[in-house]
Amino acid sequence: HDDDIQDALIAFLFSKPAHRAHAQQCYAGLEKQFPGLTDDEVNVPYRSSVSKWANRVQFARLHLVVDGYIFPARTGLSPSTGVWILTPLGETRGRQLSR
Repeated sequence: HDDDIQDALIAFLFSKPAHRAHAQQCYAGLEKQFPGLTDDEVNVPYRSSVSKWANRVQFARLHLVVDGYIFPARTGLSPSTGVWILTPLGETRGRQLSR
C-alpha cells in the first residue's frame, strides 16, 4: 500500500547521513522491507521506470513531495540527479517513525 511505502521511505531516508539517499539506494533498501515483492516486480522494466517496484516507490515519493516531507528535485539542494532529501517536516516524521 502506498502509505506503507511512504512511511518506509521516510524512515529509510531518516536513517541515512544528512537524511538523503539516491533513488537507487531507496529502491533496494525498501525492497528488503517488502518481502512479498515478486522477482518480476523488482527486475522487469516497467514503462519509463526501472521496474514496477521502482515506479511504486517513485509515486510514494511524489506524494511525499506534495505533502512537504521530501524536497522537490528542483530546489537545487541535491548534489546530483536522483538524490532524495527529507525536509524538516520529513525529519520530524522520521523521528516519530523511528521510535
